[in-house]
This record gives sequence, C-alpha cells and structure tokens, in this order.
Amino acid sequence: MNKAIIIGASVLSSFAGGVMGSLLFQCNIANAQNSMLTGSMLNLIGPDSQVRVQAGHYDGSYSPAEKGQPLVALYDNKHNIRLLLRLAGHNESPVLVFKDTNHRDRMVIGLGMEGADQEPFIAVLDKNGGKKMLTGNY
Repeated sequence: MNKAIIIGASVLSSFAGGVMGSLLFQCNIANAQNSMLTGSMLNLIGPDSQVRVQAGHYDGSYSPAEKGQPLVALYDNKHNIRLLLRLAGHNESPVLVFKDTNHRDRMVIGLGMEGADQEPFIAVLDKNGGKKMLTGNY
C-alpha cells in the first residue's frame, strides 16, 4: 500500500509540475512576433562605428521592379561597398557583384536573369566599363 501511495504521489506531483512549468514559462506567438527584427535594412556596425555589413531589401526608389528584392553588402574600411549579393532580373536570379574602390562593378557572377534556362554567367568589366564575357550572357 505504501508503494502505491508513493507512486501515485510521484505521478501527481510530476503532472502538477508540468502544468505549472507550462503556465510559468510559456512563450506565446504574440511575444515571439514582437521580438523579430523588422524594417528594410539591417546594418552591422564595426569597431570603427561604420557600417561593415548591410542586409535588407531594395525599396524600389531606383527601379520599381527591384522593390522587395533582398541584398547583402560588404563594406571595406573606407566605407565602400566591395561585394554585393542580390537577386536581380525577372527570374530574381542570384548575382554576386565585385566592386572596386571607385564604386565600379568589376566582376559580376550569376545566373541568367531573363531567360527560362537561367544559364550561369561571368562578366569582367574594365575600368572604363568595357565588358568581357568569360561565360554566358549578362
């Protein structure tokens, strides 16, 4: 009989502890949604108080077709964008853009932005903007 009382008390206290724990430590959806980062841009600041990494989406001010498309930009120590990862074109294709210190695109790698085949491309641009295709079309 004593064994049955001990087992019953253990089961009852385990159940009560589970109920109390779920009531005290519950995470409801409303609180989780309020803690998410929102906005159009997330800036990671370096030790020099300058933006070093930027992630977000285009607001459509340059091209309405780009509105909402995501981007990630990496900045150098002089606050120049040196590497840009983005989606572009009608296919929303991934594109990686390498920039020089004069803000010019120097190499662009990606998947075809317009055709259904989405063939890969690599374009190299000289300092005057002249383009040489290593593969594919851009």
